[in-house]
Amino acid sequence: MMTLIGLGNLFFDQMQSLETRQEFVDRHVFYDGRHISTELLTAMLEDYARPRPMTDEEREALLRAAFGASGW
Repeated sequence: MMTLIGLGNLFFDQMQSLETRQEFVDRHVFYDGRHISTELLTAMLEDYARPRPMTDEEREALLRAAFGASGW
């Protein structure tokens, strides 16, 4: 199980670090009270407030780091 904690807009003013610019958007699907699936969308924050979809290379690096740290 991967636990993701969101802090909202806390880091929008901190563009100096790659880690504060990387974003997960989690899309959860529930049906009849049961969890069906989770999709992990990834984005990169640009210009302090403009998220854009990550490139394939950026996404792979973020997912490898996140899942590597989680022990998956």
